[in-house]
Amino acid sequence: KLMILLKNRNDFEENCRSHYASGNYIEFPNNLVLDIHYNKHYQKYVDNLNNLLKKGNYEFVIGFEESFGFLIGTTSHDKDAVVAAMLVREMAAFYKNKNKTLIDRLQELYTEFGYYLDTQDSYTFGGNEGRKKIERIMEKARELGTELSQETEEVLDYQTRINGLPKANVLKFLLKDGSWFAIRPSGTEPKIKIYYSILSENEKLAQLKLAEIRECVTNLINETAVLV
Repeated sequence: KLMILLKNRNDFEENCRSHYASGNYIEFPNNLVLDIHYNKHYQKYVDNLNNLLKKGNYEFVIGFEESFGFLIGTTSHDKDAVVAAMLVREMAAFYKNKNKTLIDRLQELYTEFGYYLDTQDSYTFGGNEGRKKIERIMEKARELGTELSQETEEVLDYQTRINGLPKANVLKFLLKDGSWFAIRPSGTEPKIKIYYSILSENEKLAQLKLAEIRECVTNLINETAVLV
């Protein structure tokens, strides 16, 4: 889970650095700091939000997670679709007054920042044998590291408490062009999950890039699973 809070820079150092999973921030003019907090568990996410809002000069901006749960403002502390739906309606009305649709604005963002293609795959391996296959797939991915894909520039292993986060059996592969993909076992199901975030100039090129990376990951999973 991720939450972003805006804070006065003057007391940022004193109050902010010690908070759970903090340490990522962006500075703006006028003594403002955008402080980014990561939290693995939803209940701790809510508790941490409540605690931070009670301390210091924070203004909550947005919270979200990879499953598309969004929380904007402090009216609700539940990351459901209600607040996000209200925000979408507000955005639609705003751009309608400018004779634009949300799709028009999205295309403008793609032109300015690049096309982002986000998707995920999951593979089910049931039973004790399946658990062994998932473990071996993660082991093999760690062994291969940047060799898993020739486009990989760096591998982040979250077993090593990156950014102060709790240990997690997650590997994130950072690609040379700003794209990335991540591999992790599900915490609740007998599955291994792959998350892709592909950056390219347009949708066609992004789909081609996704196919290349997906083939590398699929080969890893299929070849490793057969050997177990």
